[in-house]
Amino acid sequence: MPDRLLLVELALLGQIRQVDRVIWYRRYLARSTLGRQRGALFGARGAPWWTYLPWWFVHAVAIWRNYTGESTDELRLSKRQMLGTSARYARSQFQVVWRKRMLKMRTARIWAPFRRSRVARLESLERPVQAARGARPDQASIVSVSSPR
Repeated sequence: MPDRLLLVELALLGQIRQVDRVIWYRRYLARSTLGRQRGALFGARGAPWWTYLPWWFVHAVAIWRNYTGESTDELRLSKRQMLGTSARYARSQFQVVWRKRMLKMRTARIWAPFRRSRVARLESLERPVQAARGARPDQASIVSVSSPR
């Protein structure tokens, strides 16, 4: 996530130009995890408490703190304006995370019936048969479905 913070800070300072050649590539093709990133950045010292907060919140605080000091004349924004900018950034990034999480949950819910085990699928098919034969659904016996000859 540090890349997002860098891009936001660059955007605050002015226009960004994109070059048409590769100047950076990912060395690790494995999926990145927050635990691995904390270990790589902080090592044996251990990660500070604020690294366990949501990244969008930490980024918003970092933007506000970095650009509200006296030494940052390049932005020419007041503390109040920078607080509003940081709050809008936090809200927009939270919305991105929330939408992604909701989409993931909805997708999991849609595909859940197809991911069940074969036994669970057979049991779900046999429930209507049990009900048609007069068996109570809470009975533990499983009625097998046979094809007519």
